[in-house]
Amino acid sequence: MTVGVCVTTRHRHELLLACLTHIEQSSLLPLHVVVSDDSSKPGEIAKTKEVVGRFPRAVYVEGPHRGVCANRNNALEHIGEVDHVAFLDDDALVTPDYFARAQAVFDAAPAERRGRLIVSGVRIDLEGRRTVPVKLGFRGYFVETRPTRVAGASYAVYPRSFFNAHLWDEQIYFGYEDAELSLRALTDGFEIVHSDEMVLTDAGRDQSTLLSEGGSVDAYNFNGEAARLYVGVKRYKEIERSLPKLALFVPTYFAQVTYSLAKRGSLRRLPQLVKLSNVASLFKRA
Repeated sequence: MTVGVCVTTRHRHELLLACLTHIEQSSLLPLHVVVSDDSSKPGEIAKTKEVVGRFPRAVYVEGPHRGVCANRNNALEHIGEVDHVAFLDDDALVTPDYFARAQAVFDAAPAERRGRLIVSGVRIDLEGRRTVPVKLGFRGYFVETRPTRVAGASYAVYPRSFFNAHLWDEQIYFGYEDAELSLRALTDGFEIVHSDEMVLTDAGRDQSTLLSEGGSVDAYNFNGEAARLYVGVKRYKEIERSLPKLALFVPTYFAQVTYSLAKRGSLRRLPQLVKLSNVASLFKRA
């Protein structure tokens, strides 16, 4: 199995150094590592290039500056010929056997299934909390379930061929993009398998580089709520194609998010949230 790794980063060269160091210590070394950098400050760009330059296997490319999904697609364009591809955030620290564990899952599957298999692992935060297998519930929140229905964005390994027909949705700036991509994968006949032994650590808690627009709702959650609207509408309008569910989801979403914003004194930001979601783009296409 040959693996390519797409690493997305922005203004976090110290975390990136740790991320690339862990990749380099893997028992199954990736064939290619592409770092797509969305940094906008010259000083940060120089530091990131210096970090990438320490690793002969890694290549630096300038990011598109349109959010994490566009940044992942940008890295993917430069990944080269590989069998499988993983997408790591710059704060992801893989265990030495991370890629080998993924290979073991692929090797154990019947040959005819391997090309349509996505392996999702476990992310552990600095407090030791582990992610669990989930699905996307009706309202667009993650619900624990087995078997898993969502491949974690930064802790999954995909067949490279999957991205011949599917890319990360660049209308999503940040949040729920892994659920949206997983919905399309399942609809297209791919299978998502969970591996408890494929583990990485999330070392970047409380170090988000999302820009705050003010108000009492932080940028991380604000972007997430915007993405939940977009993904929910796209799910029922285009992926699952259920108009009854779409008709129920939209008022349910707005009732909930209106109450949440009002409780935080940020109701005035509702139009901004809707605009940020890019949900209008879904109604401009057939």
